[in-house]
Amino acid sequence: MNRLPPFVRSARILPLLVAAVLVPNARAQEKSVVPGINKPYENPDVKGFVSYFEGESREVYAHRKEIVAACPLKPGMAVADVGAGTGLFTRLLAAAVGPQGNVYAVDIAPKFLEHVKESCRQAGLTNVECIVCTQASVELPAASIDMAFLSDTYHHLEFPQKSLASIHRALRRGGQLVIVDYRRVPGKTAEWILKHVRASQEVVTSEIEAAGFRRVGEEFPFLKENYGIRFERVESPAGSPPAGPNARATWPQKPGGEQDFFPIAVWLQAPRNAPKYQALGVNVYIGLWEGPTAGQIEELRRHHMPVICEQNEYALKHLDEKTIVAWMHGDEPDNAQSLGKGKGYGPPIPPEKIIDDYRRIKAKDPSRPVMLNLGQGVAWDGWYGRGVRTNHPEDYSQYVRGGDIISFDIYPAVAERPAVAGKLWYVARGVQRLRGWAGPERTVWDCIECTRIGNLKVKPTPQEVKAEVWMSIIHGSQGLVYFCHQFQPRFIEAGLLADEEMARAVTAINRQVQSLAAVINSPALPDAARATVDPAEVAGDMAQLLGPAGIALAVKKHGAATYLFAVRMEANPAKASFQVQGMSGAATARVIGEDRTLPVQDGRFQDDFGPSAVHLYQVE
Repeated sequence: MNRLPPFVRSARILPLLVAAVLVPNARAQEKSVVPGINKPYENPDVKGFVSYFEGESREVYAHRKEIVAACPLKPGMAVADVGAGTGLFTRLLAAAVGPQGNVYAVDIAPKFLEHVKESCRQAGLTNVECIVCTQASVELPAASIDMAFLSDTYHHLEFPQKSLASIHRALRRGGQLVIVDYRRVPGKTAEWILKHVRASQEVVTSEIEAAGFRRVGEEFPFLKENYGIRFERVESPAGSPPAGPNARATWPQKPGGEQDFFPIAVWLQAPRNAPKYQALGVNVYIGLWEGPTAGQIEELRRHHMPVICEQNEYALKHLDEKTIVAWMHGDEPDNAQSLGKGKGYGPPIPPEKIIDDYRRIKAKDPSRPVMLNLGQGVAWDGWYGRGVRTNHPEDYSQYVRGGDIISFDIYPAVAERPAVAGKLWYVARGVQRLRGWAGPERTVWDCIECTRIGNLKVKPTPQEVKAEVWMSIIHGSQGLVYFCHQFQPRFIEAGLLADEEMARAVTAINRQVQSLAAVINSPALPDAARATVDPAEVAGDMAQLLGPAGIALAVKKHGAATYLFAVRMEANPAKASFQVQGMSGAATARVIGEDRTLPVQDGRFQDDFGPSAVHLYQVE
């Protein structure tokens, strides 16, 4: 009989995540349906779980090969093993999809994933990527997988509707969801299962169908204690607002308009300073104080500086004005809204209103994209500036439907709250989450700090700004927005221009980004290289919220060269060993902008990283 082992009487296989995407009725599911069930997985006894999960007395282990054979797998597929645990099915799925396929082992416990990595290495499996999920997201990009697989995991979903919505978003068109879980039949099922598993097969099926799936088969007759069902992703779940158009495709006046253009903007700056910002490498203005006005547009036109601005009366009378390239929706509607001077703050603007306003803006001018900027809650669930919606990340899957270009801001270098202060990786986390919520049909930008803003004790260093920029790009940002204001000790609108050292640093950063724009805009190659970091450990909160990678890496192919963009995610030094897949013999890695090269042998090379250091490699 499959009883729970002594070290986990009250819980079982891995935790899943609370998806950050809403589905119908998700708002009603604010409380966990099985509180505390995943607590034993916060610091699991890996050796004990291996002996239990991979023991012959466990039905799914005994029938593991038949279960995988019953899944709709083909070579080259991308599969997520959600609730990977010790990697029992991760390894089998990786073998089934072959070296051209990918398997994402998704788990909330870094200890499990370290074991999965090592067991896959010993098995010679190179097509497995480990993803540390959070209680708010599976952390899988939209449309990234062909199949999601959950074995004895569904009953561990504390927020099943939200978790299913996250999986729905991650699946590609026609993707399938395979569920294997315990039968729960009063009078027939063992007592421990009745106490441990909350829902019957019928309830599970109805929950999954309500989340935008349709049942396509039950092909696991060899299971007795468990059942197996296959579902297919339905393309338009009930209640989902229509997606916005692709911003890249609808920007007719996009500055540059070419593959070698990368948007670099400043926020709410005076048009008279446009030439100075152009000298820093800025190519877009966002926002005009109490504008646009005829004078502001004339000034920007004279300097050939495009602008994203409000769709006011003047703008609507001048829709043929090519200087205006997109509409500004609003700023931080996800934050608590002021009720007036001395009256405090009310709740955020509801997502439904943002979506309605977006549709009104598009109805008046469908030719230009709409930009929506969100606040710190994109990256930090505990951001108290959201008021009553603090710790409600599920709102963001709705907010993003109110724009075509979606951005956010968080400024960890000058943050004063210990939860965020100095933790630059929150920028990367925000980009990563926003990319997942926004999906492939929307463009994601993010804001970068470059002044002290309101912190009298600390201001960002040039190295921190460079690290934030490349953390953003490596994690998928498609545009940068510099926040240039300083509020303390005195207000300076153009705070960046007033700081000569930072202005020089930002100029160098922007020139490097723009020189690599064609490479940055090339498709990412997620499995083309890997980095091994010494020391391997990262801070616990980063490992939980973003992942255990001490050095973030993006790989691109452009022309005959392979490019690796790498950034140290923490403020301490490390050594990295890189392995570029499919490369044999001797080669050279040019470290871009550093006047040095590194020898490469069979795709392997090493480099040292200082705190928050950035190294960009061109390997030929």
